[in-house]
Amino acid sequence: MPAPENTPESIYKLMLRCWDAKSLTRITFKEMCTALTHLIDNPPKEEHWS
Repeated sequence: MPAPENTPESIYKLMLRCWDAKSLTRITFKEMCTALTHLIDNPPKEEHWS
């Protein structure tokens, strides 16, 4: 899946983890909440957001 235009790399990597083809290796909801909390507390430095 290509990254949406102007999507920060950290967000794109999280998206890919959510859509992993192998269901057993997909990120769990708890892991996603932790990752999102980290991103909120430490936002990416990229200037452009979609």
